[in-house]
Amino acid sequence: QDSGPRALVLQGLRRLARNDDIDADFFENIAHIQPHRRSRALRRLTSVLENTFNHSSNTETRTSSFVNDELRALATEFAMPLSYRIALDVSEISTNASKHVKAAESRNAASSDVYPWAAAACGSAVKHFPPSEYRKVLTRLLHRLPREENETRLQSMYLVVVAVAESCPTF
Repeated sequence: QDSGPRALVLQGLRRLARNDDIDADFFENIAHIQPHRRSRALRRLTSVLENTFNHSSNTETRTSSFVNDELRALATEFAMPLSYRIALDVSEISTNASKHVKAAESRNAASSDVYPWAAAACGSAVKHFPPSEYRKVLTRLLHRLPREENETRLQSMYLVVVAVAESCPTF
């Protein structure tokens, strides 16, 4: 069994797939046009990261070492970059949607659930980061806040910062 970085990410991605239930499959939901389906995918990602974090924290075996490496790779190479990008993109969609008053209400209501879940996924992902990487992520986020001019994106960034700060690992 290959345990290189790419193989570890692929192993982690398998945790998100659900062949038996297409409505619960992360990949079907994250690519879906409807915001509530993207929210469902982000909730699944958060759940996988949280449940496996809690489980792997309580076991000390050779297998759990592999699981920890797998989850760290999933969190650093996939979950955090994707969730962070979605958190910022969704805030842009909400801003652009407000130009069309009638459509804005439905789009903002539907998408308003997406970026809090994206922020929560960021928080769950950093729990799997080594302490030095966690500090780098939090520092980058805090340095970026004062430079953000878009109010909606700034609100989304605050959600991400709070989620990341609340997920502070014990050093």
